[in-house]
Amino acid sequence: MRKRERYKHLLNLFANFVMLVAETAMFAFIWYKMYVPELEDKFWNRGNWAVIGMYALVLFFFIRTFGGYRIGYLRITDICLSQILGILFANIIEYFQICMIANDYMSASPLLLLTTAEIAVTLPTVFVVRYFYVRLYPPRRMIVIYGEHSPEELISKINSRKDNYNVCATASAYMGYEALYSKIKMHSVTYKTSILKENNIRIGEHCFYTDIEYISFPIVYVNDVNFLDYSIYQYRIGLEGQSVSDEGFRKHYKDHLRVVDRILEFYTINKENGLSKEKATFLFNILKALINTQYGIFFKLDNTEQTKHELIAFDTKLKQTNSMLYESAKGKRVVLLRKLKFKMFGLIKNLS
Repeated sequence: MRKRERYKHLLNLFANFVMLVAETAMFAFIWYKMYVPELEDKFWNRGNWAVIGMYALVLFFFIRTFGGYRIGYLRITDICLSQILGILFANIIEYFQICMIANDYMSASPLLLLTTAEIAVTLPTVFVVRYFYVRLYPPRRMIVIYGEHSPEELISKINSRKDNYNVCATASAYMGYEALYSKIKMHSVTYKTSILKENNIRIGEHCFYTDIEYISFPIVYVNDVNFLDYSIYQYRIGLEGQSVSDEGFRKHYKDHLRVVDRILEFYTINKENGLSKEKATFLFNILKALINTQYGIFFKLDNTEQTKHELIAFDTKLKQTNSMLYESAKGKRVVLLRKLKFKMFGLIKNLS
């Protein structure tokens, strides 16, 4: 991502250059085909080139003044409006220039046709360029955490740079760590290798879903956290056969169960050894999400006695190990099965 950043402005510059050349070429066609034959005193080639060049300068000036060339920086509606205004003003100025060159009033119909053609070509081009720009350089997703003062003014300033920032949510600093955690999604993390080596941290081998262990195990040894705007890892979801697909979950459900058991044991031992409140809450929320996912996996499996017995064993162990995590699983199907002592499992598992 950082390597691509150096080309960010080049993409914008190239797209604007192509549009300006296309618009100038359309004017040149109108000039040669519709206006030059009407002139009594014909220009030599250099005179025609000067008229076309002047049009390009006037067009560039107005579109740039209105902000129409900031394709990757402004909202798409602002860019389109700026382009339209720039084209209109440039063509109005150019009409008066043509009348002065001809020393007479000339028909405005060719320029009206040119204006329509330029808008018809420019606006779709803006949408296409913007589409690729956003895909190559997506704005950074942000949560604004505020204190006593309203965040509206700050959000307004951030929104002026839609190309760089996307405010997804706001949260009060007084709502508590747990509530804030639910808003901040943990999608990427990396640790110093010294933390992993010095504390002999090992994650499961030959097992799926151990990335959660990598996230969880080192956190008890962490004292400082830095947020960096780097893409350190990219994982594409939604592909057939992935471990996080329904098919993958069914195939590797025992791996997921082993990961839950290991992290639950890790959490229990460290909490007994005086784990700080913040780190305990961090691990608790990871476990809560894992446990709810595990219940969901059981409901995706075939209705067999083995599935039912494994679900009962998981639920019983969770209740005996940590009552708070046990109570955190509040899905409709989980609550109903517990009340019915896991009878009618085959029917309840298919409820939506």
